Amino acid sequence: MKFTAISVAELWKLKDDPQIYIVDLRSREDFQQFHLRNAHCYPYDEIEHWEHTLPENRKILLCCEYGNTSMYAAKRLTRQGYQVYTLIGGLNALNG
Repeated sequence: MKFTAISVAELWKLKDDPQIYIVDLRSREDFQQFHLRNAHCYPYDEIEHWEHTLPENRKILLCCEYGNTSMYAAKRLTRQGYQVYTLIGGLNALNG
């Protein structure tokens, strides 16, 4: 199974879909400063603690600062059977 990389434009279309579960991989501190509405904070450095707790019946949208960390997490989560999306350029792409 592969993950799907999406653009910012695609993010705006998907973000309010009730089937989308938004996972913010940044630190709790960064998450508190800014995050997408309805996002859940799951720091990447704690992935081994939460990777099996994600909802299996929803599409997982991963986001991080620049898009690199979310790609690593996406590869790992797709191997476990999750349907995963990543944001191209990460949350930083929202500024551009």
